[in-house]
Amino acid sequence: LNNPALEGIEVIDTPGLNDPVQSRSRETEKSLMQCDAVFLLSYCGQFLGAEDIEFISHTLPYEGIHKAVLIGSKLDSAILQYPGRNSSFAKAYMGTKRNCNEQAQENIGKCMKEIGNSALMEQLQQALPPILTSAMAYSAGVKRKKGNPLSKEEEHMVSQMKKRYPDYQDTVEYLMNLAGIEEAQEKGFEETKAQKEQIIQERVSSFQAEKKLGFLKDLEEISISIRTTLSDLEN
Repeated sequence: LNNPALEGIEVIDTPGLNDPVQSRSRETEKSLMQCDAVFLLSYCGQFLGAEDIEFISHTLPYEGIHKAVLIGSKLDSAILQYPGRNSSFAKAYMGTKRNCNEQAQENIGKCMKEIGNSALMEQLQQALPPILTSAMAYSAGVKRKKGNPLSKEEEHMVSQMKKRYPDYQDTVEYLMNLAGIEEAQEKGFEETKAQKEQIIQERVSSFQAEKKLGFLKDLEEISISIRTTLSDLEN
């Protein structure tokens, strides 16, 4: 893209590691070896679920990544699913953000117990609380600001908010606050871009140590597999 914001950096949008087409998952793993920073995108309604934890525990720590940003997606859907019939929008909004942060803390803690402390784990802890976003709300907010009509999906989201939460106000301000995109741009993208040289230097200096850690982890898994096989043969 001919966009000044992308000057000097390369952005890779991966399909993830749980794609039904295995070749896509392999491409994702291959791409991670070239990355200096990673933006972990997870649904706010089930933030950092089992698949995300598997990804963090067994793939990320050994790829030399020294900057991680946690992004929650579809905040609008998670707020609409917030438990409690008589909840206000303000309560559901703050409650959803609190739940995502608590779930992230718990799951990152599980990762640290499994793989130990590392540069990446420290980065993930520093990335808390996660930045929560709603692309739907952002799109609707931009259209409202320009006086353009909303799409059917955007109209449905707004109508559901008004129906579920009487205190929800159908304004550009509400939509943009719900969107969280500006925070993601500032705290996520711009901050990471500004730290580019520092991130690369840290990656170079710790490359050998991280590869050694990954090698030892592989040896341990081979050892466990051999012992299990010997036990099966004996039985």
